[in-house]
This record gives sequence, C-alpha cells and structure tokens, in this order.
Amino acid sequence: GDNSLIFNEEGRPYPPTAQIAMQQGVACAHNLVASIRNQPLKKFEFKNKGTVASLGKGEAVGIAFGKKYKGSYAAWLKKMIDIRYLYIIGGIPLVLRKGKFL
Repeated sequence: GDNSLIFNEEGRPYPPTAQIAMQQGVACAHNLVASIRNQPLKKFEFKNKGTVASLGKGEAVGIAFGKKYKGSYAAWLKKMIDIRYLYIIGGIPLVLRKGKFL
C-alpha cells in the first residue's frame, strides 16, 4: 500500500493504506492468472470499508460500516481488524502466535 499509486474517477489518488493494498493484491492475482489463461482482465475497483486509527492503549477513532466510533469500542474494533488480517494471511496458528488479545 505504501508504494501504490492509483487514481479514482475524479483523478485524485487513493490513500496508500493496507486496505487498498490488500484489495489490489487480490485484483493483481486474478489478473495474472487471467493473463496466463488468455482471459479478460478485471478493472480494479476500490471498496472503502472504513478507517480505524489507534490513539494509544485502549483508545482509537474510526469510521466503519457508515458509523463513527471512538474510545474503547473503536480500539476493540481496531483489534478485531488486526486479528482478522492475521487470520487471512496465516490462519489460526498465526493469530495465536501474533494476536494481541489483551
């Protein structure tokens, strides 16, 4: 995400975040396979799922699912997002090894 540059319909760049990098990775993998098989490529479309930022131990702010969150609930939401990411890339073993549950 940090080295990605893709523009939206208005000609403005999308933010270089992990969220967009993960979505681009899925699109890229699909298009690599499609290229090898001489199939049509899919156009990348960013689907913003929201943003959550940690502010310190037990504090965060965010916008997700069309709502604003703050405080301990936003921190919990951020933790769940982090655990979900670990699960996606490494399954339960990685969650148990790297997940921070406290």
